[in-house]
Amino acid sequence: MAKRIVTKIGDIFCVEIDGNRKSYFQYIANDMSMLNSSVIRVFKTNYSIDTNPKIEQIVNDGIAFYAHTVLKAGIQHNAWYKIGTSKETDEETAANVIFAFASISDIYSPNFEAPKDPLSNWYIWKINTDLISVGKLPKEFWNIAEPGGVYSYMEIVSRIKSGYYGYTRIEYDVLKRKPLPDVDSYIKVVGENETSYYQFKGQYAVKELIVSASDSTKLTTDRPEANGYELRKAEFGETNWHYNNFISQEEFEDAWRSY
Repeated sequence: MAKRIVTKIGDIFCVEIDGNRKSYFQYIANDMSMLNSSVIRVFKTNYSIDTNPKIEQIVNDGIAFYAHTVLKAGIQHNAWYKIGTSKETDEETAANVIFAFASISDIYSPNFEAPKDPLSNWYIWKINTDLISVGKLPKEFWNIAEPGGVYSYMEIVSRIKSGYYGYTRIEYDVLKRKPLPDVDSYIKVVGENETSYYQFKGQYAVKELIVSASDSTKLTTDRPEANGYELRKAEFGETNWHYNNFISQEEFEDAWRSY
């Protein structure tokens, strides 16, 4: 018989990253407004794998982000494990966090008629409050709202590691992805006549490879212009990358060496 998984508000979980770092998050609420899912607050500090901070140190850390997830799935798939609990959940701050998502339909319409543009059909809410239809998301929320919806354990771990969710959503046209400053991201874009490979450090491209049927061009921060091309200046988050655009470091480096 499978072991029964019991969690309670205040529980603190550890996520190990690449075998050498770890981060922590706390289960702080259930949100009836979003499928009664678990709300977590993820702390900013990454610790070395052999460091074991005290609970008081963990919960007094700054907050990286808030999110909705399914705790049980993450436990079952060994994405995280419980290390303790704390009554300190900072309910006042959590109660004022704004979540937002863009919908293809009017969620309050019995016919679920789809509008032409989901980016003109945003909903915002706070934990356990009614969702509010706001049309286009006002600019005042662009840099403060958390992407709404319930994220899988894989996406939670992805954001802890890199600073952003890898899964493609229309919301990222407005709520820009924000990589951690020291994180390398690798992107491949296949066009009609050429394929581009990018390595970003945080928000900025540091290497770019453009491959066509007849030629290839390498650009770096030390050599940002060549063959009529210029190293990408737009920040990483300015593009709503599709999840198929994300590639591994190995694939990028293989392409870079091949040309």
